[in-house]
Amino acid sequence: MVALTRRRALAGGVGMAGMAGSAILALAAAGCGAPASGSTGGGRPVLEMWAFSQTRTAWQQRAFRKYYSQGDGRGTPIRYGGRFDINFLVLPYSQMHDKMMITTQAGQGGPDIVDIEISRYSQFIKGGVVAFIPLNDYMKPFGGEDALFKGSATDPWSWKGDIHGLGNELNACAMAYRWDLFEQYGIKAPIATYEELAEAGRKLQRDTSGKVFIIDFNPTGWDSSYWWIMALQQGGGLFDSDGRPRWDDAIGVRTMKFIQEALHGPALDDRNVWGMVSPAGPSRYAAFINGEILTILGPSWNISGFPRQNLKQTDGKWMVQPMPLWASVPNSAPTATWGGTGVSVPRTARHRDWAIEFVLWEHFTPDAVIEDYRERQVWPTLKKAWSNPELTAPIPWFNNQRVGDIISQIADKIPKWYNSPYWPEGTDAFTRVGVVPALQGKRDPAQTLREATAEALRIINFESAST
Repeated sequence: MVALTRRRALAGGVGMAGMAGSAILALAAAGCGAPASGSTGGGRPVLEMWAFSQTRTAWQQRAFRKYYSQGDGRGTPIRYGGRFDINFLVLPYSQMHDKMMITTQAGQGGPDIVDIEISRYSQFIKGGVVAFIPLNDYMKPFGGEDALFKGSATDPWSWKGDIHGLGNELNACAMAYRWDLFEQYGIKAPIATYEELAEAGRKLQRDTSGKVFIIDFNPTGWDSSYWWIMALQQGGGLFDSDGRPRWDDAIGVRTMKFIQEALHGPALDDRNVWGMVSPAGPSRYAAFINGEILTILGPSWNISGFPRQNLKQTDGKWMVQPMPLWASVPNSAPTATWGGTGVSVPRTARHRDWAIEFVLWEHFTPDAVIEDYRERQVWPTLKKAWSNPELTAPIPWFNNQRVGDIISQIADKIPKWYNSPYWPEGTDAFTRVGVVPALQGKRDPAQTLREATAEALRIINFESAST
């Protein structure tokens, strides 16, 4: 069984929830009449929004109510006036993205607003025709990109300089650790570098006769192996600015070798192992609960959402620090990003003016993004929202630590990274030919990553020739 990732959790969650829709009615400031197309019985236009998670639509429904009461965020009434509703339709993860793809290819139909998960964005920028309206110019009156933490807010849904979606979830990565067990085993926090993490892990193995690990790595995933966020810290990643694979560069190889040595020891000598191979499913939960694994890397959904949901017995026993740095890498970042869902406006939207206005408002208005923090404890990508003291209040789960202070300090240090039209083909080849042979088969990372690049290019070229 593969480890649970955010994408799989979202897909499974909406599958259980099934399909739901809810219409929100609000009155705009007085203005011109609205078009009758796609309207309610009262003549109000109805914007369709498609999503794949009810937790995602909950905050947007609240934001929509605020939108009417506060104006457009720049001290003026809603520009397009009149009255309109939004119908929030929640569909299963794959079904929603597939339906969106069908309407894109047809050139008509579909929603006015849509949630796009990071790993599915790539399919909408293939072939030179992008499915979504670029938001760059529309963002300028709100402060543009500089008003947001771009690594999580815009990079995942950007291609060739155009921003096609906005993310409100600040997925700045940090390290959560069991402070009680760190004290018990004499491990000093914060751990400054990965070299120190490895040394602490080796000592921990000696002191506990191999029973306790400082960290675990999943050798079956491009993301859950931690390769992704570790490579981003060093300025690396999966793709370059042209969307071509770059994981076999020096950064990619160094990162994979580091993980390989954690699991199998330097020179593949098992006597110096310091990282655990991630147990599957409930066994991994038990390992954390029993104190066999002491740290977790990732954004809030992984270091907070995952343990709160599955490790309730450890409440109050965690604290947070920035991710360790790479001592041998100049300008190594103390954070990275992982996961995310962006809100986009399709080119086929029937009510694009209203749609663009609302999407911008909900992402650039502090009162709107704070609703998601209250709903899901999701820190926002909007910088000026951080003046709200709620975001930096003590958190009991983290031993009353002010975790928001740490997140705000590292959020603007997420390195620039690039998505690609060939994200699914690339990540498949990277995992199948690069990650698994290196971490399970103990093969040379430089060789497996070169082979993964060749495999990805073979698939990409074949696909290009077939379209």
